[in-house]
Amino acid sequence: MSPVSDSKAKVLVVGMLDSIHLARWLSQLVGVEFEILVTGTSPYRKIRPELQELAERPDSNIRIAEIFPRATLAGLRIFPALAWILDRLFQDEIRGYLLSRLIARSSPALIHVNELQVAGYPTIRALHRLGDSTIPLWSTNYGSEIVWYTKFASHKKRLATLLQRSSYFSAECNRDSVLATQLGFEGLVFPTYPVSGGIEPLKSMPASSHRTKIAVKGYDNKWGMGSEALRATWLAVERQTEKEIEIVAFSCNRPTLRQARALNGEGRTRIVTYSKGALSHTEMIALFSNSLAYVGASRSDGISTSVLEAMSAGAFPIQTDSSCSSEWLAHNQTGYLVPVGAVATIEEAVAGVLEGKYDLEESRRANARKLVEKADPTKLRALSINSYRQALKGSTAS
Repeated sequence: MSPVSDSKAKVLVVGMLDSIHLARWLSQLVGVEFEILVTGTSPYRKIRPELQELAERPDSNIRIAEIFPRATLAGLRIFPALAWILDRLFQDEIRGYLLSRLIARSSPALIHVNELQVAGYPTIRALHRLGDSTIPLWSTNYGSEIVWYTKFASHKKRLATLLQRSSYFSAECNRDSVLATQLGFEGLVFPTYPVSGGIEPLKSMPASSHRTKIAVKGYDNKWGMGSEALRATWLAVERQTEKEIEIVAFSCNRPTLRQARALNGEGRTRIVTYSKGALSHTEMIALFSNSLAYVGASRSDGISTSVLEAMSAGAFPIQTDSSCSSEWLAHNQTGYLVPVGAVATIEEAVAGVLEGKYDLEESRRANARKLVEKADPTKLRALSINSYRQALKGSTAS
């Protein structure tokens, strides 16, 4: 890994070091003329292997910098855990202090916040500690941060503070750029496209008639509704008798795993489960390429990268309308948008797929065309690099 040069402009990227989206975003920037220093503000998150690999390339312009001391007690890194707990009480003061030290040492020409809360809130604290430094700030909305958290007064105020301090903003949904402006953002909005960069249709994939799986996102928490999605999918598969279909639930946590165990004991349909992070990106694409449909249900979301991956692999996307998938899918034609308050309708959507209601081959071709139009990796890499160049020059012209 080559050291960061003092002669080149530096960009400090603050994000979630365990995020595949961040790793894929940064992969677009390998070999550019500016240096990238990437750090995380969550001490419990492990560095994503794909990100580590980017930083370890011999000619890499990307370097990872941890802000937490590495001192251990009985093999455990005590300080990071303590800092995380205390920061829940002191609203990011400790992480803001540690981040401010990194900013002072590295003197970046631009700070790019790749996630508004985990990354953005400590960054605002850090800049305040540095006397409200004039370093330009670019804020990128991940998922549904603005949509969901502006419902809460304390978060709305902090998001507004971050956005009003930012000179640049980007998001993967047009709706979020509108909301950012409503919160007081007055700078340049960069083009709207996926936060993980481009994705292209698979050049070769099984025909729909040869597919025997349905993929279900099993994430179940205050946003995800994996258990409900799994049960609705299972009911649809159980009620048909013509095809032997296997349900594969991925990114599962405990509620969905319990649901899967219960359903596996009730009917004839086999449910296979994978915990969050158990499948690599390559394995996820392989799953989608063997699935008739992909099912995702959440109370709030961005595009949902899983929708784009399903589109790329020819699986019919079934996704709650709490996402901005409507900017990518035509309801009842190239996908099915489930009303967030009526997740049970997933059963009817899955049944429609199994009963031949949709022309799956035509929807696959249409979704492939949409990806070529809106998510071509070469075009998005050029857009990403140009955005950094504009920000480094201080340009606010669209």
